[in-house]
Amino acid sequence: MKKLLVVVAAVAGYAAVAAPVEFLGIEVGGTLNVLDAKVREREGLGAPTLVNLVIAKYSYYDCDSVKPRGGYDNFGVSVSTNNVVLSVSAWGVCPDEKTAAEKKEKILSEFRTKYADRIAPEGNFTIEVSADKDGASGKPFVDVVIYTAEFKATLDRNYKHGK
Repeated sequence: MKKLLVVVAAVAGYAAVAAPVEFLGIEVGGTLNVLDAKVREREGLGAPTLVNLVIAKYSYYDCDSVKPRGGYDNFGVSVSTNNVVLSVSAWGVCPDEKTAAEKKEKILSEFRTKYADRIAPEGNFTIEVSADKDGASGKPFVDVVIYTAEFKATLDRNYKHGK
């Protein structure tokens, strides 16, 4: 019976790998070596910054984009110290609030359709899409973040206890 459970777990693990969530051409949960300058250049990313979550006792790298991609003004990735992509985020200015709200709904609909089986609580990914106005410029924007569910839980735990 134990052998059967191991095989089922291995198949389930393979299914998760075979069905990644991708955003802006980057697989969330896949691997990306952001310490390699050639990889960053290929992906349009700047130098990594090490982030230390003191309360959660977790460290990872953040990289911001150096140029727009996929219709977004900027994007970024968070990558574990062992090169696993923990999240991909993007931010784009919209001409007006109505367009931002419509874009938000369109993005949510596309992600829910494409990745329904992979979004938490059933799946291993968390998707957040919001439309708002920038406090400094007053310009409307859309913000998109796709996390591994585990990374999102780590961030939530860290910031919940950090208040």
